[in-house]
Amino acid sequence: MPSLSRGTYPFRWPFVIVAILLATVWILRTQSAPLGFSVQSYGHWINESVHYILFLPYSKRENEKLPVILFLNGYGENGTDGVKQLSNNFGQQIWELRGRFPFIVVAPQMSHDSSWAQPDSYIAQSAIEIVQ
Repeated sequence: MPSLSRGTYPFRWPFVIVAILLATVWILRTQSAPLGFSVQSYGHWINESVHYILFLPYSKRENEKLPVILFLNGYGENGTDGVKQLSNNFGQQIWELRGRFPFIVVAPQMSHDSSWAQPDSYIAQSAIEIVQ
């Protein structure tokens, strides 16, 4: 009977490593934006990209025109990670409507050093261009 000592089963470690890598990828995918959401970036013509979340309803058909909600985050959600802007104040009532009233959401994220009250901000300008 073979011994269970090290080296007896030389092909075991590659399988363990592959299993760990697959589990890591699965965990990272489940920690990203919720289903129906995708993190996008815009504004490559400037020094920085604007990160935003795009929500497309599952029932959207090609060439179907739907209303667009432009969600502007509060100051506490400013940043550059592209997902924090939906962490607070996103209107539970609005999300409850998505099954009965399909819509598209564009949620750009304002940078740490700016605000939506500054209309000349490149992020505010980019938000308008994204929706168009």
